Amino acid sequence: MHYIACGSKTKKVGTNIKGAIMTGFDGGVWRSIRGDFESLPADEWSLIWSSRPPVWIAAPIQLPSQWTWFHPMDKSLRARASAIFAKAAKARGYDDEDDWLDEIRHADFVRFQLSASVTDKMPDGTFVECRSGVLKRVVDHSITLCHQLEAGCAPKPIIGRLTKAAKARISQSTASFMKEFGPKLEQEHHKVGTIWDTELIREVVVHQFNFAARECMSLFDSVDDFEAELRTGIANFVRHGLSEIEWLAGSAEVAMGFSFLSLNADPWAGIPEPERASVWRVGAITGEALADAAINLISEAKARAGGGSLSEKCGVTEPSADEHCTESVSTANGEKANRQAQKRGPKADYQYAARLAEIVARVAPNGDWRSRLDEICDALDAARDDEGERCIPCPKMWRKRDKACKLWSDQLDRPKLIKVIEYRLETANQRKKAVPETFS
Repeated sequence: MHYIACGSKTKKVGTNIKGAIMTGFDGGVWRSIRGDFESLPADEWSLIWSSRPPVWIAAPIQLPSQWTWFHPMDKSLRARASAIFAKAAKARGYDDEDDWLDEIRHADFVRFQLSASVTDKMPDGTFVECRSGVLKRVVDHSITLCHQLEAGCAPKPIIGRLTKAAKARISQSTASFMKEFGPKLEQEHHKVGTIWDTELIREVVVHQFNFAARECMSLFDSVDDFEAELRTGIANFVRHGLSEIEWLAGSAEVAMGFSFLSLNADPWAGIPEPERASVWRVGAITGEALADAAINLISEAKARAGGGSLSEKCGVTEPSADEHCTESVSTANGEKANRQAQKRGPKADYQYAARLAEIVARVAPNGDWRSRLDEICDALDAARDDEGERCIPCPKMWRKRDKACKLWSDQLDRPKLIKVIEYRLETANQRKKAVPETFS
């Protein structure tokens, strides 16, 4: 148990996340820090947060922090504010001011949003895409958080409780998953319809939710504490992380899916079972998948705890990233397998791949199709079905990211073009191998 200061009284609380409000400081400390923030002159106090530390403009050096100043321009004022951020971070039990700013970024009253995508050239010469956004009125928001802490009503969020190593594992898992998931998005580009798009979203959301929740298990003493936070704090943490993925930012499906989860509501209420495969309700597919994942995670937490403390069990033998992805309770595995068998999901379109392979073989019969890429693109754009409709459209994700890219020949990124065609040819080849030859 921990003892925390709440006003002038001391309360005894459990070690769950709602009890981690302060770290030995009373309301007077936060009143003093609030005064420090209020003493700063009225100005446009804002910083830029990037999904990965940016590269310095003057030289190919990666900066140490994901936060960079935007306004004000006065270096003296920036230094004063940074010192107060560091003071607040120390009072909160954080390592540095970045953790304080991360808590502000995740606060419900801030509504932080990513607004830009940039490509940085890393020191090793590689190019990396990242998302960024401006955290405006950061001093005002800090004052608001100090008011909450002064009143003793601001539990430390998940972003503030996870270790840097845990957050790094989550980021690495996201990058690895999206690298493998990218070809699938390209493969399913021609499948149109809101339900189909939503089911692709579901896969990403559930992966992120499962991995992050397992990393968070060691933060809780009991399964009940974990279960309570699973639908609130952990869900909010994952939702913020998903906004860093460009094509998911601002998704109504994701937002509503997490709303169904937090309210523990039936996403299909009012829609008959036979119609659920064809009727689309915002958030239903994602909400159902998150609810199923939550059931599995709670079962897994109970198995880990074994009647004891969940944090102690997870802390002693914390699973590795690979074990996180494979470990599960046997009963939960059976339920999961049954649900996966019933779920709708994208399958490889061999017919589409076969059509593309046929055109590639016709244009480049010697197999050297990369040297005739322009001719192949023209042939793919010209391909029509019996009704005169284009039968091999370019990947839908290209059209989403660049409205000017409507045809194969519009794609100027040749390495990307080659990669997509290679993937289709491989799919067609796999289908050919899977179908046994017959002899008359």
